[in-house]
Amino acid sequence: MQELIQESRMQKLTFTIAVVTLLTAGAVTLQAQEFDLETVFNDALALFESGDYQQAILAFESIEGSDEARLMASKSYYAMGDYTNALASAQQVSSIHFEELNDEAKFIAALSLFRLREFKDSLLKFYELQSNAITPEIQSTSNLRFNEINQLLTHPQRLDIIQEINDNEALLTELFNEGMSRSDRTYGQQYINLALENRMPNTFVSEMRRSLTQIPFLQEPITPTMPDGMIYNLGVILPQQERGEIGYDVSRQLYYGFLLAIEEQNSDNRNRYLSVHVASKRDYAYEDEVSATGLFKDLVESNQIDIVFGPLFSEDAKEVAGLATQYEIPVISPLANSDDLAGISPYFYQANPTFSMRGRVIADFAVNQLEYDSLAVLVERNTAGISEANAFRQLVQEHGAHITHFFNLDFQLLRFDVTNQIENFALNNEVLDDTTRVLQPVDGLFLPLTGEAAPTMIDNILTNLIALQSPVTVLGTEEWGLNEINTDAVSNLNIVYTAIFNRSESDERVINFRSDYLNRYGREPSNFAFIGYDIGHFMAEAISQGVNPSLINETIQSMDLFRGINQHLHFDGEQINQGLQLIHVTLDGPKPAEDSIELLRKIHYVPEEELLEEEEDMEFEEG
Repeated sequence: MQELIQESRMQKLTFTIAVVTLLTAGAVTLQAQEFDLETVFNDALALFESGDYQQAILAFESIEGSDEARLMASKSYYAMGDYTNALASAQQVSSIHFEELNDEAKFIAALSLFRLREFKDSLLKFYELQSNAITPEIQSTSNLRFNEINQLLTHPQRLDIIQEINDNEALLTELFNEGMSRSDRTYGQQYINLALENRMPNTFVSEMRRSLTQIPFLQEPITPTMPDGMIYNLGVILPQQERGEIGYDVSRQLYYGFLLAIEEQNSDNRNRYLSVHVASKRDYAYEDEVSATGLFKDLVESNQIDIVFGPLFSEDAKEVAGLATQYEIPVISPLANSDDLAGISPYFYQANPTFSMRGRVIADFAVNQLEYDSLAVLVERNTAGISEANAFRQLVQEHGAHITHFFNLDFQLLRFDVTNQIENFALNNEVLDDTTRVLQPVDGLFLPLTGEAAPTMIDNILTNLIALQSPVTVLGTEEWGLNEINTDAVSNLNIVYTAIFNRSESDERVINFRSDYLNRYGREPSNFAFIGYDIGHFMAEAISQGVNPSLINETIQSMDLFRGINQHLHFDGEQINQGLQLIHVTLDGPKPAEDSIELLRKIHYVPEEELLEEEEDMEFEEG
């Protein structure tokens, strides 16, 4: 019902004939039975027109042997979004009295097939109707729908359809022409090969070859075109806690933020509609015990889902990831950050970066952006920071830089005193007052400190580095952004850390979201609401760029950095979000480290004799 209302309001898909004046003289003979079937039909029609589709279906299906009733039952199913039953009912219509009735039933069937993502069968039905329907409205609308689907097809989808068509030159011509107009050279050659196999006219094949020569060598295939009124189905799988249970508020805030984002998208984009479907244990149809697997199956099979938001926890995510591959539906988990999930499915994405990814991102920044070639690591044993530290070391070495020190320590055993290790980063032996220690040049010191000891260790280490006049750049992780760093440290040291979440409260988007959320739900949004909001907008952007549902997954992997109001998202060919924000701590507050590259970058000293040679060369060239 929601979709039909939206279609009507947005002039998306409209039935091309007014409801047929049914039960006219000679159309259907109703036998006098225990009740008046004509009255039943008229009552059912009134239910349909009032929007009570469920009751209308029951009434229409109680009338046996009536094609008119079957057609109206099909329309009722379609209006409810039950496209499988709409298709089944429409296919039962075969009137020997009215061709108009058959045309309308075929039209409903074609629409239902489109909603079920059966693009090939829908395309063929619309093509038949545009050529053979006796109703002008159905002919013209079917022609429009045929062209829209033709432009929506991916090249693999179009090639598959062409291979199944052998005896319709006019239809093949339409498909080949549209395909060639959107091709790169590889797909263009495949179309030519199929045209030859289908024995298309020589003049047509020659024209295709001419078109191929005009395609630039570096041209990418042109993105499919979104039909006006395209509906995309977004699934939501969140924990099924009752009010008051642990995790209930987290789920609600994530969902409310997500829903606000989708509503904004629907308000701003009139040519397509995002329909949200929430998995609910009330509709659960599988085993007695509610599971993420069962919820996913129910959700996807009932609603033709194109992309899923959730689940939250790693154990649920592991169950769902396999199904994402099976159904070929991308799933974005907002919070799951287990390294065990990395790469488990090409359709499963972790918006919350794993600890390993956090280490990789800051290592890449240090080596490739700041040009550091000597780095050190100090981490507490048996903490989450170990994963960050190991990933940091691995990527540093892969890029040709080297790790001068790797301290994996038990802070409690050392009574949180790491002075002996920090002395390795002193400016020189004079400051250290120890002529026996061999100091190695170190550009950056990575400190992935986590847990309860992190605030204490951050203060201790920074105090020691200041006292030792250390020249190293301090590299931290998310925990550093949660602790206030003293002014002396900010004045004397370069400090950079990674942040998953970072928003400016003066940002107009943040202000507007807070206001909208408060007005809608009567409370301030938590960080979870911001997370849901950003991911909702990201998913909408992936849909807009991918257009064809089968392209959404690869679109997610190839999208440029998405800058949300609280979180960046960038998967860059992987399943884990790499959109960490790098923050430079300054006296004026935290700032994007990308704005401080020149300040933070390693200074490469050039020997004086080389400078003199360069000056002489410049003078020679000028002379």
